[in-house]
Amino acid sequence: RVHAAHVAPQLPNHWDFRVYRAAAEMTARGEDPLDFQKLSTYGTDLPFNYSPAYARFNAVLVGGRDAQAAEIRFLALKLASILLGLGLFIRGLRLNSLQAAITAFVVAFGFSSALLVDVAAGNITSFEFPLAVVVLLASLRRNDLGLFLAVAALSLGKPTWGVFALVPLLLHADQRALRSFAVGSAGFLLPLATSFLLDAEGTRTYIAASFIWRESGWINPCLREIISELYRLPLGGGHHPGPRSLLGLWILASLGTGIWVMRTRGSLS
Repeated sequence: RVHAAHVAPQLPNHWDFRVYRAAAEMTARGEDPLDFQKLSTYGTDLPFNYSPAYARFNAVLVGGRDAQAAEIRFLALKLASILLGLGLFIRGLRLNSLQAAITAFVVAFGFSSALLVDVAAGNITSFEFPLAVVVLLASLRRNDLGLFLAVAALSLGKPTWGVFALVPLLLHADQRALRSFAVGSAGFLLPLATSFLLDAEGTRTYIAASFIWRESGWINPCLREIISELYRLPLGGGHHPGPRSLLGLWILASLGTGIWVMRTRGSLS
């Protein structure tokens, strides 16, 4: 049986939203959204590669009887998240008007217009943007509670973002940073532990699938795949390693430059 009518997006190329909506439908019916064979009957050709804990949250985020209303709500929340993240970043780092304008331009068009691709695809990355800013500001201000909550929220959607627990170590070279790192690591583990409590078998399936499903390329630079491509580049392996690794180097160099600037600005350290 095909349920595509329930999940068909109204916006063009909103392919990731189609996956989330299909997963929400399956969760509401008591089915496992990690079962790709069943998921495909809901009108999507991509898997739902998220934890059981996030599947519950996703059912609230994009669920409901009216698919169009859910999509409009989803898009509105994404746009609000982008504006919130920009506002937090600009106010938190006390940027002047020129710096704020440059920041807004980079956020919108930087890294191969990743944000625009995210909005078009209907992915959840825009929701992660303000959380990443909170991680940065909490690390700068030594706010371990804020760091814990932000890393936990980030890791609920994508465990790869557990790397944000390292931010205090990058910004502060002292013993207090080690404690903050431990707090951030606990935030990373919380969603995973919650998933095991909700559905241990489903969580194991999710972890196994995470090592199989791979995304990379100019329009979808998966962090794990960037690291993998960079690792394979000296060995001459990988699928078209050059362009993807160059993009990875660009992202890593940009992050490194930003960290250096923050560490050398006395007002932020």
